Amino acid sequence: MKLKKILAIVSGALLGSIPYAADLSPVGDLPLDYDGIGHQTTVAQRGEANLLEARQAGFGQRIWSEQIGSGNQAVLRQSAAQHSLVVNQQGSDNLADIHQSGESNQASIVQVGSANSVQLVQSGHANSFASEQFGDRNRIEFEQSAWGARHVVRQEGNGMYARVVQR
Repeated sequence: MKLKKILAIVSGALLGSIPYAADLSPVGDLPLDYDGIGHQTTVAQRGEANLLEARQAGFGQRIWSEQIGSGNQAVLRQSAAQHSLVVNQQGSDNLADIHQSGESNQASIVQVGSANSVQLVQSGHANSFASEQFGDRNRIEFEQSAWGARHVVRQEGNGMYARVVQR
């Protein structure tokens, strides 16, 4: 039996909010709770036992998540205003745990392989983070709380680890 589960909690009023979910099995779960305006969540999951948990508060938050493979997890939280987040995980058992607060922050996460993880906490204003991991068992822990900061992390290989704190 395929199990695909999506939990999307979007904080904001219904005005201007457009949820969209594709490729859900009959056992999929997509409870939505809106509080704010202008949020958009787009999801496409393939494979088995993938999980998306999205929470958005404030206004104008955008999430695009695609998980191809099995056992991938995306735990995504955005609060305040105008954040943008793209997560693309290809392979199995990958984890993206992202928390954006402040205003106008952007993040792009690409993971190709298995058992990779990204943990991102980004606050402040107009920050940008991008990561690409190719291989297996790679890990990124990143914390950014500044104004206008930009950071890119790229890892190719297996068993790599990067930890960055930028303030």
